[in-house]
Amino acid sequence: MKVRKPQIELALEIEDAISHGKKFIGEAEVGTGKSFAYLIPVINEIIRTGKPGLISTGTIVLQDQLVKRDIPVINKYLNEFGYLDQDIVVYLGKGKEQYVCPQNLDKEIANAIEKELDFTEFMPLDAGLKLGKYDRSDYPDVGIDTWKKVCVKGCSGKCKERGCAYKLYKNQRSQKSYHILVCNHHYLLSCLKDPAFSISSFGTVIIDEAHNLESIAQSIYGISGNEQSFQTKLKQLIAIAMSRGMYRKADANSILKYNKSFFRRIKEAALNQDEFEVEQKYKVDIDAKIQEMAQELFRKTDRLCDQASIALEFSKSKSEQDKIDRIYDDIYRMLGKIIDYKDNNIFWVDVSRKNGAIQINAVPKNIDEILFRKLFSVNVPVILTSATMSTESSIEGFDYFANGIGIDLIPLPHYKEPVSKKSPYDFSKQAGIYIEHELQYVRKGEPGQALYMQKKADKIFEIIQVTNGKALVLFTSYTAMDTTYSLIAEKISQQMGIKSYKQGMGSRDRLLEKFSKDINACLFATGSFWEGIDVKGPALSCVIIDKLPFPVMDPVLEHKVEKMNISEQDIIRLDMIIKLKQGAGRLIRDETDTGVLAIMDSRASRRYLQIVTNSLPAFKILKNIDEISSLIGGFKKAI
Repeated sequence: MKVRKPQIELALEIEDAISHGKKFIGEAEVGTGKSFAYLIPVINEIIRTGKPGLISTGTIVLQDQLVKRDIPVINKYLNEFGYLDQDIVVYLGKGKEQYVCPQNLDKEIANAIEKELDFTEFMPLDAGLKLGKYDRSDYPDVGIDTWKKVCVKGCSGKCKERGCAYKLYKNQRSQKSYHILVCNHHYLLSCLKDPAFSISSFGTVIIDEAHNLESIAQSIYGISGNEQSFQTKLKQLIAIAMSRGMYRKADANSILKYNKSFFRRIKEAALNQDEFEVEQKYKVDIDAKIQEMAQELFRKTDRLCDQASIALEFSKSKSEQDKIDRIYDDIYRMLGKIIDYKDNNIFWVDVSRKNGAIQINAVPKNIDEILFRKLFSVNVPVILTSATMSTESSIEGFDYFANGIGIDLIPLPHYKEPVSKKSPYDFSKQAGIYIEHELQYVRKGEPGQALYMQKKADKIFEIIQVTNGKALVLFTSYTAMDTTYSLIAEKISQQMGIKSYKQGMGSRDRLLEKFSKDINACLFATGSFWEGIDVKGPALSCVIIDKLPFPVMDPVLEHKVEKMNISEQDIIRLDMIIKLKQGAGRLIRDETDTGVLAIMDSRASRRYLQIVTNSLPAFKILKNIDEISSLIGGFKKAI
């Protein structure tokens, strides 16, 4: 335990907000120790009111940190000092998707055997269940696609499975007395949709890693559908209906063919180009033809559901009827949004990296109003904290974040002005920043782009040679990641004897485990790897950012432009700053860490130099790769 001035200051600010029942944004840069800064005020409020506290996190990693490390440490000290006379009881809230369903697993294995398919992917789960392992964290090597097939998420609420781990765990919340509920944002926002759940039963609500709240709210309150998921559901209905001769094979072929045509039409409306990025959102206009096809697909589905229900009258299977009702609801939720199209949803299409399949998504335009109504309008103090919520060092710097989640709708008497507490680390001594300035930036699709990628990959390799690996290389697209990896991974292995890992070679957790244990390894990644990585020590001594993380304008950002009444350039700039801070924040994780941040985008040395330097800590400026070498050498001597 070490005294940190910004931590104490933040704790006092949080205590003030809680004691006055206000909503408050408290940004805490890396090293501040924000979890302890809010845990003490939360415990104070529990003692004062007798009401439990709720702490919601953006990641399961932080959940585990709170439950297994931070709260036990606080508990130990407060008991030793006589402030507490009992242990703090914690309830860990996890969603359905974190548990395996034995019924789903048995069905998948039986289906694979029946169709003579390979079912080895399910064997670790089968073996684990026999040992009483139901939690997602028990299966780090099981891929996400396999897990989706067997988790509890799609199960009926009327399931009668005896000993279901999720049901047993869920019942604990109503039966067990606890002081703090620790959950993630998915769990909290799902609970807020349940009329039986009351946020006012808590004395304090903490939203940690709050920069993720808006995007997770979009996934919880939005809906999506793709050809494959629709086809799977339709085939399940067809199997039930045909089992009693209530559905003809010609009708089955007709509805599956029409489903394919429907999604082909959506793809044509959204993707009017041959090449596309899998992580991009493509706007789709819901025209009369798409509405007409949605109506016809629903009519066919409705008839199929009727036929399946009639078939079940012979067997009187309640669980199968529940399945029919659930499939009907799932399909209609998506098709209904299209059939009754109104200008209150944002529609877009994205593309699967695995197989190129498209998915259509619909998100309410008023996510901010929903969060305000469900979370911020309730008479409970709500504290939002994260290391990356502001875009500049002033009160106005929080406007972009606040506008997205609806906290700006709170009347001023119930809102405490946000603060930002700077990191206690001395970045000028612990780390340097190199910004590429010689290699002229070339946009994708412009002449010379392939040569530019080659030269940039060569420079990245030079930096990795200087740092002897230990590098996290972050990209803004899978295409750039795959291209760079293909250009230099083999050289890294052959010339340096160092392993290179790439996102997609395993689960996120397992990749990070390998990277942190293999002290000289390199990890090439994009997407979620820009945040939530906490690798202390020499294993992560270099963060290389391939390109400034400017977002591509998409339907969600276009709506923000309209709602906030600012320019596209401003939205893109604000979004970039947040993500750049997240990526750079992976480098220095404690007071003994040292390292180099390299930004390989020459625009950061010219047009955007001031934005970049103002957004990041005061790193030591490095003018060339030789200076990177000198700095690394200096770190080694200091050790």
